[in-house]
Amino acid sequence: MNFCVDSSMLSSLIPMSIAGVLFGSVPILDKMAMRHYELKHLIIMRFFLIAVMNIFLIGSFITFYNHTDVKELFNNKGLNIVILTALVSIVAFVAYFYGIRNSKNTALVIISATGIALMTSILLANLLLKQASPLGVKIGFLFIITGIAISFYNL
Repeated sequence: MNFCVDSSMLSSLIPMSIAGVLFGSVPILDKMAMRHYELKHLIIMRFFLIAVMNIFLIGSFITFYNHTDVKELFNNKGLNIVILTALVSIVAFVAYFYGIRNSKNTALVIISATGIALMTSILLANLLLKQASPLGVKIGFLFIITGIAISFYNL
């Protein structure tokens, strides 16, 4: 078995790294914000700020499309999937805050949530997208389960 990295993987490396660093810093910043806000206020504040930022981004994107293209966005058959994704994201977002609030160890919450998210993605890619997992992914799946178990065992 040869280890090979193709150009698409290399071109994904920088954006994946940026996303990883930013997503990794958010829980720590949220835990720090919890010192200053009640949970319900923090959730409302985050939803509000995300909404304001999204309105700005939507306005920016619309300026690059003509009116017909924007109408086509809402006539697409994939709209149900996008709505489902938005709803799932909202529930995950709220659950994430409760997980961080209820734990004294923020890193453990993030390790567990990330591991479960990775396992879910691997399983759904196999089931819904019919994407076979190579041996390395299957081994990684076992490492994730083992890592989560070790993390909880050492509490």
